[in-house]
Parts: sequence; structure tokens; C-alpha cells
Amino acid sequence: MLFYRPPRLVPGLLRALQRKAIMARSCAICGKTSIGGFNPQSSGMNRVRAHRRYHPNLQTRLIDVDGQPTRALVCTRCSRTLTKKAR
Repeated sequence: MLFYRPPRLVPGLLRALQRKAIMARSCAICGKTSIGGFNPQSSGMNRVRAHRRYHPNLQTRLIDVDGQPTRALVCTRCSRTLTKKAR
């Protein structure tokens, strides 16, 4: 007989989950997610298209959320924009 074991929660994760729903693998600033596409096939007459996924380049970064530094997944384009000085 199999017993159900609830997943272990990391301290602080429960508070983060209660504040807002966390989506997997998306940018916390712009919301960029993975998209579907095709691999280019270079050989053969029929040019069979193979399905693939294009993923955003996400990095963990400290960003300010309501005045508190929070660790979040941010795409490199948003990360680059954050480091620029305001003109």
C-alpha cells in the first residue's frame, strides 16, 4: 500500500506562495515564457519540420517588490534594462 507524503516546503516559500501565485519558467517583469517553433532541416527533399521549444534566458536576480528585495527569475533583456541608468 502506498502512502501519500506531502512535499516538503522550504522556509519562506510558503509566504511567497501566499503573496502571489508563482508561474513556472516565466520572467517576473515582462512575463516572457517559452514558445513553440520548428527546427530548420537542411537535408533531404521533403524538408521535414521537427517541433521544438524556444525558452527565454532566465536568471535569478534580486529585484525590488514593494520596497523589499526579492529573488525572482528575470529574463536577460529585462535584467539589462534594469541596470541602465535613467536619462
